[in-house]
Amino acid sequence: MIPSPSTASDPHANGTHAHRLRRQPRRRSPQPRGARARPRGGRRRHARRLAAGPQARADADAGRCTCRRARAAGDRGRPPRRRGDDRDRGARCRARRDRGVRRARARAAAVGAGARLDQPALLAAARLPRRRARAARAHRRPQRHGRERLPARRGARRGTGGADARGRDPGGRDRGRPARAARRARRPRARRGRRRDRGRHRRLRGADGGAELRAEAHARRRRARPRRHRARRARALARRDARARRARGRRRRAREAAGARPLRRGAHAAGPGGARGPRRDRRHRQRPARAARGAACRAAADAGCRLAARPRRQRRLRGGVVSQERQHAPGAREVARDVVLAVDQDDAYANLLLPARIRETRLTPADAAFATELAYGTLRWQGQHDALIADAAGRPIDQIDPTTLATLRIGSHQLSRMRTPAHAAVHETVALLGRHRGRAGFANAVLRRLAEVPAEERLARLTAGLADDERLALETGHPAWVLRALRRSLDREGAADELGALLAADNDPPAVQLVALPGLADPADLDLPATASPIGRVAPPGDPARLPQIAGGSWRVQDSGSQLAALALSRARPVAAGERWLDLCAGPGGKAALLAAEAAASGARLEANEVGPHRARLVREAVRAIEPRPQVVTGDGRRYGRGETEGAFDRILLDAPCTGLGALRRRPEARWRKQPSDVPGLAALQGELLEAAARAVAPGGLIAYVTCSPHLAETRAVVDRAAALGLVPVDTRAVVRELSPGIELGETGDAVQLWPHRNGTDAMFVQLLTTAPDAAVAEAAPAGR
Repeated sequence: MIPSPSTASDPHANGTHAHRLRRQPRRRSPQPRGARARPRGGRRRHARRLAAGPQARADADAGRCTCRRARAAGDRGRPPRRRGDDRDRGARCRARRDRGVRRARARAAAVGAGARLDQPALLAAARLPRRRARAARAHRRPQRHGRERLPARRGARRGTGGADARGRDPGGRDRGRPARAARRARRPRARRGRRRDRGRHRRLRGADGGAELRAEAHARRRRARPRRHRARRARALARRDARARRARGRRRRAREAAGARPLRRGAHAAGPGGARGPRRDRRHRQRPARAARGAACRAAADAGCRLAARPRRQRRLRGGVVSQERQHAPGAREVARDVVLAVDQDDAYANLLLPARIRETRLTPADAAFATELAYGTLRWQGQHDALIADAAGRPIDQIDPTTLATLRIGSHQLSRMRTPAHAAVHETVALLGRHRGRAGFANAVLRRLAEVPAEERLARLTAGLADDERLALETGHPAWVLRALRRSLDREGAADELGALLAADNDPPAVQLVALPGLADPADLDLPATASPIGRVAPPGDPARLPQIAGGSWRVQDSGSQLAALALSRARPVAAGERWLDLCAGPGGKAALLAAEAAASGARLEANEVGPHRARLVREAVRAIEPRPQVVTGDGRRYGRGETEGAFDRILLDAPCTGLGALRRRPEARWRKQPSDVPGLAALQGELLEAAARAVAPGGLIAYVTCSPHLAETRAVVDRAAALGLVPVDTRAVVRELSPGIELGETGDAVQLWPHRNGTDAMFVQLLTTAPDAAVAEAAPAGR
């Protein structure tokens, strides 16, 4: 080997202290991104080199040993001996030194005439000012955006990753791959251009055009730099804005949790000294407002499709704890599904359960209206929905579990009877079944099959081979036996042709009607449309419970047909002071409250009886605003008329239990809950209660027999047996006409039969009875108030 000028003049270059050259950072291949190799020595070695003086630095630049022991010896020809040195170690150091010198020569020759020939390329990294001594190619230029200094990119960790001396990457993401292939796979796009430029320089190494090519590549990189910097700055500003929004959200939630008044939009929280924080830049001032408008627009779009509220993202706190920012709140569909399921499984009353569930879940007015229509509509058209579901599922509905069946029913109603988009109806309905893959998958398949074919086409195919009654029952959502019973009742009046109008009226959502309790409120206090009752009004849209009159108890929600039935008893003739009145079946308390107000205004006393404790509590709640409060007792009504109660009451209201076929508008589940086999038992109970009322009424007293069913077995058949009990009918039609002038009544003799399609009321049947012939009762005009 021919010695170079820098090594031939140094006697220590071939000695045992040649291993000191290895401590200088070597020129290595570029490390993979994310692997920052930390060379030994660090800043302390660089500081010692600067403090050693010009002679030591010159020796180091020339490749000579600069250790303290060598300088102290004074004899550069004899390197000091170290404990543990041997011949093999010296040979390895000399071989390593020779390889470094050869590389330095080659690099110095490639640089050109302008480079320092006496400086090995191995020390190039040590000349970086105020930086850690490291390999020149391993140095990463930090990203700078104006005044900000961003952290290193993802994956840039100290002491991890990177290939070892053999080209392997045992601890990084390129485990087992060659280092050269790994570097090419992870090399950024911007560095590939420099790599190509570097290759072109190698091909022209030593030629005259090398400097021109390097200048061209440098100019090209300078032109591309502003675009990269603008993109980096935009990303940095986006991250800064996101951090600021998260910080504002944390402060707002902290203030809300502490019960403090929230800050107005755009205001900053006060600092420790009471002064406001720094004002934001004007161009970023409206960004929270735009975000709020975007959230509002998304919420409005969801409401248009009747989608559930979007769940708020959970924040992960320290220790892996997930904050519960928003508890699970049932939506409108879940409330409707729960009501439909409770009616089917627990025989619950939808008109009592649904308002309670809406208040419990605190639904918005729009969601409450949607849940009401969905629950009542599903129960109203349940027979048709069951036929459609059975056809789409390919199995009878009794083979479907109750929860899935209730979910499918509300989904079918959205697809066939509401304006909900098909995708929203299917997705939101299937989501009610949660993560149960079997139920959710089955419901998804059935609802998508229902959405493929319009309900009218599927229904026409199902009713093609049915009889007239069965076809009309399926098309109108009524059981066939109910349809036949209504036809017989209309035919008794000679109005059988009105059956279609009656069935259509049963399926129309009724308007909510109010009653002003006499002595507590005046109907003229509210400027609302009138009803068939003289003290009734039509409620405004929305939840009537929000009205202060309803909350105070002076007004109540009650159908005008029920109001006429109670007023026919109280106003058929003048009331004498001290009269005793009896409501034999008072639950749930609507007619009892009206009778109690009438009795309190005229000096009479009312006793309300209910067989069930729960319904008795409802009666007490209904009469809470009336003074003096009536006496509410619990027991079987058939016990009256014996002992002390025999002939003890001047007026008795018998609102007998019935099938409820006249209130199908307000209680749509009644059409599916009752069966034809229930009618004989109910008719027998009604006859027994009428016998008890006949024993308990005083001579010359009045009995009002009322049912909310037009079924002939529950109305005319029971009244026809009253003659055997010593009761005679009173002309009820005249009394009702005096209460509601212009009301349309059918040909039913002395009784009154109201109809939804005629009078806008429930199909109430009212018949006044007395114990002795009393022409004065039949001819007397109602006592007005």
